[in-house]
Amino acid sequence: MPLPGIRRWRPTSCSNRTPGCVEKVLAGIRLGDMELEAIRYCYIPSQEIGLAGVVVKPTPALLGLQAALIEAVAPFTKASGEHFNPHVSTGVASRKDLDQMLAGPFVSFGFAFSGAAAIR
Repeated sequence: MPLPGIRRWRPTSCSNRTPGCVEKVLAGIRLGDMELEAIRYCYIPSQEIGLAGVVVKPTPALLGLQAALIEAVAPFTKASGEHFNPHVSTGVASRKDLDQMLAGPFVSFGFAFSGAAAIR
Protein backbone atom coordinates (compact mmCIF):
# COMPACT_ATOMS: atom_id res chain seq x y z
CA MET A 1 0.00 0.00 0.00
CA PRO A 2 1.51 3.34 -0.97
CA LEU A 3 1.92 6.17 1.52
CA PRO A 4 2.44 9.30 -0.58
CA GLY A 5 5.21 11.46 0.86
CA ILE A 6 5.25 14.08 -1.83
CA ARG A 7 3.61 14.74 -5.17
CA ARG A 8 5.25 17.26 -7.45
CA TRP A 9 4.92 18.15 -11.12
CA ARG A 10 8.22 18.35 -12.91
CA PRO A 11 9.35 19.04 -16.45
CA THR A 12 9.82 15.86 -18.50
CA SER A 13 13.45 16.85 -19.05
CA CYS A 14 14.10 16.38 -15.30
CA SER A 15 12.29 13.06 -14.88
CA ASN A 16 15.48 10.95 -15.06
CA ARG A 17 17.24 12.97 -12.32
CA THR A 18 14.42 13.11 -9.76
CA PRO A 19 14.47 9.43 -8.65
CA GLY A 20 18.19 9.66 -7.87
CA CYS A 21 17.81 12.55 -5.45
CA VAL A 22 14.84 10.80 -3.78
CA GLU A 23 16.85 7.60 -3.43
CA LYS A 24 19.63 9.54 -1.66
CA VAL A 25 17.13 10.84 0.92
CA LEU A 26 15.62 7.39 1.42
CA ALA A 27 19.04 5.78 1.80
CA GLY A 28 19.72 7.98 4.83
CA ILE A 29 16.52 7.05 6.68
CA ARG A 30 15.61 3.81 8.45
CA LEU A 31 12.04 3.63 7.18
CA GLY A 32 11.31 0.35 8.96
CA ASP A 33 11.97 2.04 12.30
CA MET A 34 9.44 4.80 11.63
CA GLU A 35 6.29 4.03 13.62
CA LEU A 36 3.10 5.11 11.87
CA GLU A 37 -0.46 5.19 13.16
CA ALA A 38 -3.67 4.95 11.12
CA ILE A 39 -6.23 7.26 12.74
CA ARG A 40 -9.39 7.12 10.58
CA TYR A 41 -10.92 6.00 7.29
CA CYS A 42 -11.08 8.26 4.26
CA TYR A 43 -11.97 8.07 0.60
CA ILE A 44 -11.74 10.13 -2.56
CA PRO A 45 -15.02 10.05 -4.51
CA SER A 46 -15.22 9.66 -8.27
CA GLN A 47 -18.79 9.46 -9.58
CA GLU A 48 -20.30 6.25 -8.12
CA ILE A 49 -17.04 4.77 -6.78
CA GLY A 50 -14.25 5.95 -4.52
CA LEU A 51 -10.66 5.19 -3.59
CA ALA A 52 -10.62 4.07 0.05
CA GLY A 53 -7.81 4.60 2.52
CA VAL A 54 -6.77 5.35 6.06
CA VAL A 55 -5.43 8.67 7.31
CA VAL A 56 -1.98 8.48 8.91
CA LYS A 57 -1.16 10.57 11.98
CA PRO A 58 1.54 13.10 11.01
CA THR A 59 4.55 12.52 13.26
CA PRO A 60 7.75 14.57 13.55
CA ALA A 61 9.63 11.77 11.74
CA LEU A 62 7.09 11.62 8.89
CA LEU A 63 7.02 15.40 8.53
CA GLY A 64 10.84 15.41 8.54
CA LEU A 65 10.87 12.83 5.75
CA GLN A 66 8.46 14.95 3.72
CA ALA A 67 10.58 18.08 4.27
CA ALA A 68 13.73 16.23 3.15
CA LEU A 69 11.96 14.97 0.01
CA ILE A 70 10.65 18.45 -0.83
CA GLU A 71 14.15 19.91 -0.47
CA ALA A 72 15.68 17.14 -2.59
CA VAL A 73 13.30 17.54 -5.54
CA ALA A 74 12.88 21.33 -5.37
CA PRO A 75 15.36 22.03 -8.22
CA PHE A 76 13.36 19.76 -10.55
CA THR A 77 9.76 20.70 -9.77
CA LYS A 78 7.27 23.26 -10.98
CA ALA A 79 4.55 23.29 -8.32
CA SER A 80 2.66 21.18 -5.78
CA GLY A 81 0.14 21.43 -2.99
CA GLU A 82 1.03 22.99 0.36
CA HIS A 83 -0.89 20.68 2.67
CA PHE A 84 0.55 17.27 3.55
CA ASN A 85 -2.21 14.72 4.09
CA PRO A 86 -0.52 11.43 4.95
CA HIS A 87 -2.72 8.50 4.02
CA VAL A 88 -2.57 4.95 2.73
CA SER A 89 -4.78 3.92 -0.20
CA THR A 90 -6.50 0.60 0.49
CA GLY A 91 -8.80 -0.08 -2.47
CA VAL A 92 -11.78 0.93 -4.60
CA ALA A 93 -15.44 0.43 -3.69
CA SER A 94 -18.87 1.91 -4.30
CA ARG A 95 -19.51 5.23 -2.58
CA LYS A 96 -22.45 3.60 -0.77
CA ASP A 97 -20.11 1.01 0.77
CA LEU A 98 -17.50 3.67 1.55
CA ASP A 99 -20.08 5.89 3.27
CA GLN A 100 -21.06 2.88 5.42
CA MET A 101 -17.38 2.33 6.22
CA LEU A 102 -16.95 5.97 7.29
CA ALA A 103 -20.07 5.79 9.48
CA GLY A 104 -18.75 2.77 11.38
CA PRO A 105 -16.15 2.67 14.14
CA PHE A 106 -12.44 2.91 13.43
CA VAL A 107 -9.89 1.23 15.67
CA SER A 108 -6.52 2.98 15.40
CA PHE A 109 -3.56 0.72 14.59
CA GLY A 110 0.17 1.09 14.16
CA PHE A 111 2.28 0.02 11.20
CA ALA A 112 5.65 0.70 9.57
CA PHE A 113 7.21 1.12 6.14
CA SER A 114 8.52 -1.98 4.41
CA GLY A 115 10.21 0.03 1.67
CA ALA A 116 10.02 3.13 -0.51
CA ALA A 117 10.37 4.09 -4.16
CA ALA A 118 10.40 7.10 -6.44
CA ILE A 119 7.73 6.63 -9.10
CA ARG A 120 7.79 8.52 -12.40
